[in-house]
Amino acid sequence: MIRVLAFLACALGTAAAQQPTLHDAWVRELLDADVKGAVAAYRNLAVAATVPDAQRQAAISRLVELQQCGAKVDGLAELRAKLPQPLQQVLAAAPASIDLDGWVATAREGADSLFDRLRATERGQQRPMVRPVFELAVRWIEQQSGPGSRELRRRLLEQLQRARLEGDGRLYMDARRQLRMLAPTEREERLSELAFAQQVLRRELGDSPEGADQIRQLRFPDWRPPEISGDPGLALARAQANLERMLAAGGNPMAERNTLIALQLRLQELSADDPGSALAFLRRLPLFAEELLR
Repeated sequence: MIRVLAFLACALGTAAAQQPTLHDAWVRELLDADVKGAVAAYRNLAVAATVPDAQRQAAISRLVELQQCGAKVDGLAELRAKLPQPLQQVLAAAPASIDLDGWVATAREGADSLFDRLRATERGQQRPMVRPVFELAVRWIEQQSGPGSRELRRRLLEQLQRARLEGDGRLYMDARRQLRMLAPTEREERLSELAFAQQVLRRELGDSPEGADQIRQLRFPDWRPPEISGDPGLALARAQANLERMLAAGGNPMAERNTLIALQLRLQELSADDPGSALAFLRRLPLFAEELLR
């Protein structure tokens, strides 16, 4: 019996080690510049039975884009047919590629023209998507995400308790396994929260309040903006000073420098007319509001 259990543990460990991931495919594509290997890795994700739906959908979406860029992807029509109809519509409506010719033409006009367009991009007006099909697909997938890690943990703990009461060993072990996979470190939780806070910020800067609302409701359901007492102008000045310090420090983990500059410009534009509206904009940004208004 012990030999059988040892054999099964070894087999399961080997299978887990060979489980395909999006990270593996990205490494092949972006770091190794191995398009053929990346296509194979994305295909493995697309057909693996144990891969979560979100990763499978992201992998198929990237395969669609790679084929548009000239890569050979066998059996793509069959894989694409497995996608939900709304996601298929997103892929069909997505632009084929970045407007590279337009950026090259702007660069040829001179440095001033290029910097003007880059500044507009920093304000969120014309941010180009390097992988538009994949990026739009991931946005759709994120919006369909199920309960967050806290809710999943609560459900699994209930399942664990029920399994104990009913003496269901199989259900108990399944819940334990999923809890181990779900349990992130404090740093991982912080990085995950920050990633979604950055998405909220980018959508607010890109004049997409509906998209920002969806992420806030899904990922920050209990979040409340910090209370402001006293003169709104003083609170806004404090936020601008904190933002200046973040930019001066360089390499800030809160966001990329271009995103912080875009936030700075937006606050300046809003405060020129009404400091209250600039403060209201800032108070819609989870994590950033606390960091800048402290």
